[in-house]
Amino acid sequence: MSDKKWGKEEFMNSFYANSGKKHTAWSGFHKAMSAAATKAKTGSITELRLAMRCGAVNAQLKKAGMDAWAFPARPKKAAVKPPSVADIAKKIMSGK
Repeated sequence: MSDKKWGKEEFMNSFYANSGKKHTAWSGFHKAMSAAATKAKTGSITELRLAMRCGAVNAQLKKAGMDAWAFPARPKKAAVKPPSVADIAKKIMSGK
């Protein structure tokens, strides 16, 4: 992402244009929104930042009594489980 901030109105225009049933998968939605961010000369937007901003906009819309703008859910990433002490010991003892 560049140093220029993606303004609220500019972000919301892109969000609204890409909301609803336009995208069925998160990857397509993220790609379209990232392209809009690049076009706005703010660089690309990370998946996490995009999900957070969309959620924040929808929270404010709901607070104002308006319908939230639909967008595909961001897939949850599986947590990486670090190796246990026993796993490390087995690896060391096997010579790998």
